[in-house]
Amino acid sequence: MTVGEIIRAIKEKSGADVSPQAGDRLICGSEQASVSKIATTFMATSEVIEQSSKEGVDLIITHEPTYFTGPDRLDWLTEDPVYQEKQKLLDRTEINIWRFHDYMHLAKEGDLICRGMFQELGWKWDKQNIIGEGAGFKRFSADIPPVSLRELTASLKELFGLPALRVIGDPDLVCRRAGLLPGGVCTFLDYEELPMEAMEEERLDVILCGDILEWTIPSYVRDAAQMGMPRAMIILGHDRSEEAGMKHIIPWLQPLAPEIPIIFLESGDPFLYL
Repeated sequence: MTVGEIIRAIKEKSGADVSPQAGDRLICGSEQASVSKIATTFMATSEVIEQSSKEGVDLIITHEPTYFTGPDRLDWLTEDPVYQEKQKLLDRTEINIWRFHDYMHLAKEGDLICRGMFQELGWKWDKQNIIGEGAGFKRFSADIPPVSLRELTASLKELFGLPALRVIGDPDLVCRRAGLLPGGVCTFLDYEELPMEAMEEERLDVILCGDILEWTIPSYVRDAAQMGMPRAMIILGHDRSEEAGMKHIIPWLQPLAPEIPIIFLESGDPFLYL
């Protein structure tokens, strides 16, 4: 199969109505290139590209941008030394990169990133998880076995390989209803109230979120906790709140290219904790 054939098969299976201005496009390479091995990843970092080359991968399917802005714009990068080195790496390895973003989040069968996160978290996934829509994005909730905020945080640190997590709320709060607002869902400036509405409408004890604006949901949860109300939040960060979706997408992708091996390469949390 060629790169173009695989892209068209993915778009058809997703069934999403995606704007032509979306970031889902071939970032580098050629649609006519033959594919012998595919890697899925959250972000095509230089290390992921190097590892892909060592693994014999010739098509990387990435969720997030390769060139540092949402639409992977290049107009500001031509003289940038980081871009130039990364481009040399891509030229040397001859790897094709396609971005799979809106076609994942807006798939007809539901948000494929969030479904993968639910699998990773061990939460039940079904149609009832979709509790509302805001700014074109769905938000999700689940009943979970009763667990203290302290214990839940410890389990998430172990699951995602993190030495620390930022948390707001009483560590001894027992959580029974949890919500996932992954990626940038908590940072929509044109819908700042989305996470607070989700917390109240779905009676959530705790929200797991990706990116944050500190004056919105963190401030709301802090005020609630300071007034003795049972509210809490755990900030996973953009990467940790979505990456598992790219690991669990492989069984969805494999029937589209049954003869081509597909592997997952972790790009990982970008931060050091000093």
